[in-house]
Amino acid sequence: MEMLITLLLIGGMAALRVIAISKIELQTSESRVVTCPKCGRKIRRGNFAAYCNHCNVTF
Repeated sequence: MEMLITLLLIGGMAALRVIAISKIELQTSESRVVTCPKCGRKIRRGNFAAYCNHCNVTF
């Protein structure tokens, strides 16, 4: 009985860890996307300043 409870707790902790890691990865990927102030397109920002090809705007 104790072994079952222990396994359930370990499984629950592992599941919570996976959820937390996926949320952190989602936040980092969302921080790389910038919206153009002129046309509203979503632009992926790399190591350099974001540049909208449609509006020719660097921001």
